[in-house]
Amino acid sequence: MKLKYTSIYSDADGVSHFKDAEMELNEAVIIPNTSPVNISAFFPAIACAFLTGSPGQFINWHKPEQRQFIIWLAGHTEICTSDSDTRTFGPGDFLLAEETTGKGHTGQLDSSVSVVNLVIQLAN
Repeated sequence: MKLKYTSIYSDADGVSHFKDAEMELNEAVIIPNTSPVNISAFFPAIACAFLTGSPGQFINWHKPEQRQFIIWLAGHTEICTSDSDTRTFGPGDFLLAEETTGKGHTGQLDSSVSVVNLVIQLAN
């Protein structure tokens, strides 16, 4: 089974782009005497934090200091890459932000509710 997600990356010229990606999930029994579940491989993370934004807030051009997953728990965010591509993310969506060079991306938060994200910084 595969789990779909979106990645943002920078090309050699520092221009950011979206990329559709998939994560492999394998069936495994992780709790004895229960039915199997589908689980990805574990990956090393160094920190995590919750992030909230006010309704309608605009987040100017920025890029992550290191690769990180951003998971939407509430609200919606419209993200624009430096190649002018735009996608909207909401509850249940997750993004791998790995464009640590170049101009980065912007974010326009939902105007009706606060946005809540879980950010997981990945080890190199």
